[in-house]
Amino acid sequence: MNFYRGVRTRGLTPIYNLASGNGVFKSLAQIVFGDASKFELMRHMIVHRMQSFPVKYNRKIDDFPTYCTQMSMYGKPASPLELQVAADIFLSVVELYANDDFEVPYHTIRPKRLYSEFKSYIRLWMHGSHCVALIDKK
Repeated sequence: MNFYRGVRTRGLTPIYNLASGNGVFKSLAQIVFGDASKFELMRHMIVHRMQSFPVKYNRKIDDFPTYCTQMSMYGKPASPLELQVAADIFLSVVELYANDDFEVPYHTIRPKRLYSEFKSYIRLWMHGSHCVALIDKK
């Protein structure tokens, strides 16, 4: 079964967007706000949180302030760090899927806050270099 049909059988609907380096932010905005056009707000929220908690998010980035400034720019693709920040902001587990398997994510990012169980999920299909939102229609 191909990936698209597989996620549909799970009750998930892929929502495509035009990439332009903003695909992750558009997908996150689609899932969280129901509107991919709010991707700039999503980008701003994520960068603002990184800047507000530099010790928490500055792993091995040499010039973290410059990194944050670059991430605030239109078209700058997101990295796993921005997905971690999204998980923390929305207290959601971020699941990344690839074409290989529609049932098991290849990468799962949990919020850094300590909770015993998270009930909210952000599911993204990493399709090549493009990100597609997977919306739960159940």
